[in-house]
Formats: sequence, structure tokens, C-alpha cells
Amino acid sequence: MKPMETQKKIESDFKIAFKSGDKVSKRTLRMVLASIKLVEVDKREPLSEGEVFAVLQKEIKSLRELISDAEKAGRGDLIAEAESEIQILKNIHRNLSLMMKSMPWQWKPSQRLEHPLHKIWGRS
Repeated sequence: MKPMETQKKIESDFKIAFKSGDKVSKRTLRMVLASIKLVEVDKREPLSEGEVFAVLQKEIKSLRELISDAEKAGRGDLIAEAESEIQILKNIHRNLSLMMKSMPWQWKPSQRLEHPLHKIWGRS
């Protein structure tokens, strides 16, 4: 994938999932696109591949926390759904990670990205 194509690929995958009736993929990809759009609105500019990578990491972390909470509550149905969503996100994440490694001048996963709201929330 070329730079800035990850978001287009996610949008394309969403359309395919929508047409095929794959509810889990559709819901997961819609969630990621909404998160990307939220950060784009906050930044007032399109996201780089590295920033899309960070959004994916954030969503995976959020789903892992959901699994932890669902295990405490004994909700096996939520655990199964979250695990399938994580698999979808990991596939996108893996492809993006491989692309990022092939571009040494691009953002590296070890670098920390600052979210525009971190200053307001007191995070650094």
C-alpha cells in the first residue's frame, strides 16, 4: 500500500462488508472509520499513515479492555464479538505495520503521537 491508502482500503473493505452483509466486519470498520474521522476533525487535516496506525492501536486496546470487563461480568457473548473485531483490526494493523517498516522516513510505531485533546485532558 502507498501512503494514505490505508484509510481508502478500510473504506473499500467497509463497502464490501456492507454489500455482503458481514455484520461484524461492517460494525468494526465503521467504528474505525468514525475514530479516524474524529481525529481528523480534531486535527483539521487528513491523517498520515502513522496516525491511522495509532488509531488502530487505540481501538485494539479499547477492545481488549472490553474483553477484560466482559470476563469479569461473565459476558461470553461480548467476549466473542470483541475477539472477532480484534482479529479484523489486527489484519489491517499488520498490513499497515509491514508497509510502515518499508518506509524508513515515515513514522515508526515506537514513536508517540500526540492527540490534540491530550493537552486539555492533561495527558502528555
